[in-house]
Amino acid sequence: EAGVDLLHHNALVDLSQNPHLCDTVNKPGITGCLTPGGQMYHFKRGREISGFEKLLLSGIPADQLLLGGESEVQLSDLAGNAMSLPVVSACILSAFCIAPHAAAAAATAAKDEVGESSAEEAEAAPPHPPSAAPEPAAAPSGAEHKRFSFGPFVGLAGRAQCCSVLCTCESSGDVSQHGILRCSCCQATLCGMCAAHVQLESHTMLPLHPEGGRFGADAAAGDGDGATPEEFEGSLRRAMPDALQLEEPLAGSGIGTELFRLLRVDRDRDAVRIKYVSHGGEG
Repeated sequence: EAGVDLLHHNALVDLSQNPHLCDTVNKPGITGCLTPGGQMYHFKRGREISGFEKLLLSGIPADQLLLGGESEVQLSDLAGNAMSLPVVSACILSAFCIAPHAAAAAATAAKDEVGESSAEEAEAAPPHPPSAAPEPAAAPSGAEHKRFSFGPFVGLAGRAQCCSVLCTCESSGDVSQHGILRCSCCQATLCGMCAAHVQLESHTMLPLHPEGGRFGADAAAGDGDGATPEEFEGSLRRAMPDALQLEEPLAGSGIGTELFRLLRVDRDRDAVRIKYVSHGGEG
């Protein structure tokens, strides 16, 4: 339907709707309607776009927001319920421009009717000089600085391993209902269902969680403190600081003492990664 070979060109398809009833988008910079439960599939990346990417497509600078413990599903809901920021910005800018434009039109009409003397009195005031460009974000002068230590987060390491992607069948936010097997030699992991369809003669697969299951007693108790990937992401966001700043630049790395803000938590293969981003500063 896109009119191109999807093996060599990119296209976006909303899998939450019947693909035959939706327009296949194959134009740079254009995507279909973003809905809270939408599943926009990106053929070039071979996956659905994440909630963070949906915010960027809506024109919302998600990398500059101080987000809390929102998961990818909640970010997707936020992007689907939000209006396109460039459109909203254009409407607000138009509202600000209407009054000066109307005043200028009224002054021109008065000049034509009254004459040169009245026109001089009706001239608009000279425009204000342009304001200086905003400086890069920096730490507030009165902000309280605390030395960061990874010691309190050692207890989360085991849960991070359980909540990471441990099988190819697991996607963002999904967890296999089958037991996880790990090779004692190459450390490769697969769930029991996928292992039945893969040749594993050269591997020594052993149960990764022989006792208590993948999440142990936490999942059974339902304490909500990281028993599932979504809950663990929220716990990690609440535990990590919203902003970090190095005491001194890292030599040879290009990383200075600028302020780094918490961007997002990524659930990757056998790891959970916390990403911070900086928007200027020293180095």
